[in-house]
Amino acid sequence: MPGAVSRHWLGGWQSSRAYRSIRCVPSAWARFAAADTLIHVDLPLLTHCRWVTKRLVKSMFVTPEGWPEGSPIWSSTMNSYRVLWLCHRHLTPRYRQLVADAASTKQVHHLTSPAEMRTFLEEIEQQNGSPSGG
Repeated sequence: MPGAVSRHWLGGWQSSRAYRSIRCVPSAWARFAAADTLIHVDLPLLTHCRWVTKRLVKSMFVTPEGWPEGSPIWSSTMNSYRVLWLCHRHLTPRYRQLVADAASTKQVHHLTSPAEMRTFLEEIEQQNGSPSGG
C-alpha cells in the first residue's frame, strides 16, 4: 500500500511511510547479537489475528488499553492484519533461524503459546521475588 501511513516505535510513536516489505531496524539485530538471552514469542498467526479482532470488538465499547482517546481503531486494525501477515511471511522465519543458530551460545526461551508466556513470566517473578500480577 504505497503512501499508507503506519506507526512505529522509535523511542516514541513516529509516523512513517509504510514499508514495501517488513524490515527490522539494523540495531535490533545488533541487540540480538549482543544479548546473552533471547526470548522468542512465537505464537501461531491465528492467535495474533484473534487478539487483533478481539481488540477491535472491545474498542466499540472502550478505548483499548494504552491507546489514546480517539485513535483510528479501524484503520489501525486493518494495518495490523496486513503487518501480521508480512511479519509471519518474512520476519518469523528469520527469527526462528536466529533462535536456532543462537541456541548453542545463548540462553534461549522459545515460547509458543499464551500459557507458556504466563508460566515464563510467573517463573521470572518468582526468581525476582515479585508477586504475580495475575
